Amino acid sequence: MGTPAPSKPTTHCVALDGIRGIAALSVLLFHLGRWLDIPFLAVNGGLSVDTFFTLSGYVLARAYARRTRNISVTEFMALRVIRLLPIILLSIVISAPYVLARNYLLSTETQSATIVLAIMLGILNIPYFNAPPQIGGPQIFPLNGPQFSLFFELAANYVWWLLRFVDQTYLALALYVLSSAAVIRFGIGGDTADNFLLGFAHVGSSFFVGVLVYQVGRALRPSCANAFLFVALSGVMIAILFSSFELTLQERLAWKLVLAPLLVLSGSVVTLQGLPKRASRALGDLSYPVYALHYPIFCWINGIYQKVTGSRGIVLECATFLVATIAVSYLVLRYYDEPARRYLSDVFASIKASRSGRAEYGR
Repeated sequence: MGTPAPSKPTTHCVALDGIRGIAALSVLLFHLGRWLDIPFLAVNGGLSVDTFFTLSGYVLARAYARRTRNISVTEFMALRVIRLLPIILLSIVISAPYVLARNYLLSTETQSATIVLAIMLGILNIPYFNAPPQIGGPQIFPLNGPQFSLFFELAANYVWWLLRFVDQTYLALALYVLSSAAVIRFGIGGDTADNFLLGFAHVGSSFFVGVLVYQVGRALRPSCANAFLFVALSGVMIAILFSSFELTLQERLAWKLVLAPLLVLSGSVVTLQGLPKRASRALGDLSYPVYALHYPIFCWINGIYQKVTGSRGIVLECATFLVATIAVSYLVLRYYDEPARRYLSDVFASIKASRSGRAEYGR
């Protein structure tokens, strides 16, 4: 199967923004249910991570389809770091003082060097394999547990761009099949030290099926059938992610390996207008800060509440957490993340232009 000829550039997939936003909200509720012992709250929300990976594979393949020969591996990874780093840095700035304060108030014996190491590794997006439980171990990113998915996201990005000159249909299909076989055989993981290696198949099976969806989808055209499929699968996604009944392993794998890719494929050709379009775009904009910041925000809210009252208040904590996470995410997006990314992008472009000028001058 040869790679189809590149299609004309198309508009942004707003429908997929909405999917990303809904997934972010479900993982937020999933963690909230675990942290506050609410057993019925979005019990399958962890599948959102798989949906994120699939969306990432599709969106990146679409965005960079015509740029494979113009961007080196180093430049591509710099662009990906610029996209993710500001929020990663902020999450650590929020969570590290909480860990320090908690250990001080509880008189926990934790060496300050351990926390400093966790901060440094977190900023560099490098796993901390032997983090002590006092600071969040055995999570490989103890200061912000969900950051593990960002590590594996960048790992998949690197492998994909390194192999960008290989036929993308064959490459994506091969890595999807191999990673899926590993997931079926060994399971899903990546967030803790003991299941770290499982994370590579976890991301590979979803990211590369996203790339495959782009390759296959270029031959399709928008139709009523695609729109109907998107609406139907969106309903299935919402029912699954926000359900109070946990799926079996087989059902989870069916979503991860089959239904989520079909949702992305159908959503890639759907056109939204009016209120659905605005709502979908807003959800997509907020999805990354909501996902990356909800962990440290909860830590502060829960820690302060228990310090003041001596107990947990599920209703008040849930309400405060949800409002605070959405509000902080919006403010961070508008007044920190977007300006920071623009600034870093300008610096990167300036450095690239300077190097290009020196190369031309040296000829």
